[in-house]
Amino acid sequence: MLPVVFMLTMTIVQWAVVWHARSVAEAAAQEGLRTAQAYQSTAEAGRTDTLTYLSAVAGKSLPDPQVTVTRSAGAATVQVTATVASVIPFGHF
Repeated sequence: MLPVVFMLTMTIVQWAVVWHARSVAEAAAQEGLRTAQAYQSTAEAGRTDTLTYLSAVAGKSLPDPQVTVTRSAGAATVQVTATVASVIPFGHF
């Protein structure tokens, strides 16, 4: 019974880590978007702000994030992709 309880607990912890990492990535993308869509700003400025936010807030929970920022005359987009740190053995999220 103990292994089942342990795996259930680790699954709940992993879910919480994934949820937190998703929230941090979303907040970083919003921060970068605010910068990228500002008057006379650039896509690179948005990318820099996104990476700065991630390094300050995410720490080791989002190792090696990939940030893509595109900016045109009418729109700006920011996409953050990362692998979440795994608590469950053999898990990849």
